[in-house]
Amino acid sequence: MDLSLGEEMACSVSVSIPFESSMAVGSRSRMATLRTTASLPMPRPPGGRRPTSPLVDVNQPVADPSG
Repeated sequence: MDLSLGEEMACSVSVSIPFESSMAVGSRSRMATLRTTASLPMPRPPGGRRPTSPLVDVNQPVADPSG
């Protein structure tokens, strides 16, 4: 009886640990994707962060005539 209970407890703990880590990773990746997608359409990135080099090149010529 004791052995079976111990095994069940160990299994539940081992399963819950990776589950939480996977959830955290998923939320972080989703947040990162949301931030990147939100900064893409924006002409000026909030916080002064520059997007990828091609995006900066595209924004510069567009900002010059409009500015």
